[in-house]
Amino acid sequence: MMSSQLHAEELKPYQAVLLAEADPEAPSAATLMRKLKKALKVKKRDTGRKLIASGSATEPESAFVRYEDRRPVSWATVPILDKVNHLAVVVVKGKWVAIHCTETSRRKTIERALRMGKLGPLRPIRSGHLKAAFMKGPARTLWMRGTHRSTPSKADTKVLGGRDLAPALDPLGDQSYSYTAARCEPKNEAIGDVMGLAVEQSRGWVGSSEDWWEFAAVIEAMLDALDETAGESTEPLPVLAVAQTGLQDVEGAYDLAIAPPELLSLGPVLDAAEASHLAEIEKLAFGTKFEVQNSNHTKLTAEVLRQGQRLGDIELEFEEGEEEILLVAHGSSASGREQEFDEVLRGLREPEALTVYFESGHTIQNGQAFTVRHRDIPFTAWSWASFGNSWAVEKEKPAGGATAIGTETSLFDWVLAEWATLMGAQQGGWLACDDRPGETADFLHIDESALVPVLTLVHVKGAKSASANRGVAVVPYETVCAQAIKNLRHLDAVLAGNELLSGTIPQALQFASWQDGEPCERGAFIQRLDGLKTNFARRVAIVQPHVRKNLVDEIRSEPEHAQASRLRQLDTLLHGVAANCQSAGADLVVVGAG
Repeated sequence: MMSSQLHAEELKPYQAVLLAEADPEAPSAATLMRKLKKALKVKKRDTGRKLIASGSATEPESAFVRYEDRRPVSWATVPILDKVNHLAVVVVKGKWVAIHCTETSRRKTIERALRMGKLGPLRPIRSGHLKAAFMKGPARTLWMRGTHRSTPSKADTKVLGGRDLAPALDPLGDQSYSYTAARCEPKNEAIGDVMGLAVEQSRGWVGSSEDWWEFAAVIEAMLDALDETAGESTEPLPVLAVAQTGLQDVEGAYDLAIAPPELLSLGPVLDAAEASHLAEIEKLAFGTKFEVQNSNHTKLTAEVLRQGQRLGDIELEFEEGEEEILLVAHGSSASGREQEFDEVLRGLREPEALTVYFESGHTIQNGQAFTVRHRDIPFTAWSWASFGNSWAVEKEKPAGGATAIGTETSLFDWVLAEWATLMGAQQGGWLACDDRPGETADFLHIDESALVPVLTLVHVKGAKSASANRGVAVVPYETVCAQAIKNLRHLDAVLAGNELLSGTIPQALQFASWQDGEPCERGAFIQRLDGLKTNFARRVAIVQPHVRKNLVDEIRSEPEHAQASRLRQLDTLLHGVAANCQSAGADLVVVGAG
């Protein structure tokens, strides 16, 4: 029986595809569809997956089939078949291929066929290439998975969401996480404002389609983006764990685990079969334990336990593949536990589900090896100011006290004269000095020239030396950083306003407030602070000009520089302050000497 004709105008597929590259040119869409049907076991028969209709389109070259998945229901003893209709689509442009299939439970089947060459001379897109093609704007959502050993004090997985997550990542706490998927801005009008990307599975998704032509246009734009960035590779979030190539120096496995399914269910809605598969993975993740018995280089044996009962013994060996690390898994079950043991083996053979930890400081996860060691991440939230000879960088306060601010050359005087300009405020804004015991900050500044007002707590400390050749030093920053963390609670405008009114307020501070550079009473500033309500941005600033920009640039360019270790210590200190600020919803900026 011939299948009926399927027309493009009858279709509106979800914009979710597996992306692949051919060398040098991809086979025709019709050829790839024949291979895809074979991999999916779609045939002209009344059982299993039955071909119902097929068709093709041009610009871009496409082939598509509709098939029925026919399977016996689980709740009946008589032969009753469930029939579910599915769509498979292949789009080809040059050497680039996109594969769409609504039967998401067969996603692994398609990926396996692709990697084994059963779909022709195709290979998945490298993660670095995917990022170069599509992660051009801010990351909105990140699905993150820890490469560190599981511990109660640190999450195994995290899902972050926001307008731009790069600044929200903690360079100290998050560097042991890799991200398996992201929702990001592709900066491509033809694709749309935001798209999803499963970076290790070579998949991308955007959303639903109004018709075939919208689907085709978006997928063609994806393939064009891959072509435009051919040969490129980038990592837009270098704070997170980065995989190494190969198995060099990997040895001494001491633990392994199966990941929970939260990070395995990415993309559009799951079908019932995939939901069942993920439930099985969850059972393995939380109900199965492994005790490593022996380990040699990248080979290990382990005992498998469930609820304290032995299921059998497994043997795992990792090998270097062309694009990823491959796993060979086999073993023997305990008597009477064959079915449960086979479930474990199937779970271990899912590359994204298995994590193995090594004494060498490596973790193998999702077919990649990560180095789980502290990496020194440069602190970048500097704002360089040209103090020149006009300001005494070692002098924190004016000799004449708060009433003399604006008449001397101390850093307090610099804040009044230059702070708003350095931060790009179109007007001077509101500024108040609160230099006293129990202070909220040395200064509070309100910038209302932006779309959303910005409240900044400014903490000031004089440089250890005014010498033009002064080196990097950490101590001058320790006290002011501790002060900044201690006073984070004052980023609440109401609380800050109350604090400005509380305690003993020196008479000099009553008039140490300014509006657009002109003196005003402290009460006027507090009234404006109260008027912020809750709709304002928060910032913490540390003004400490001991560090010089030209020296920092010199050290960054010379890893063996004599002062490199000092700068790394300062980076770590400032990253810690930034993490505390982030937890309070604030940005950190550190002012150094430019």
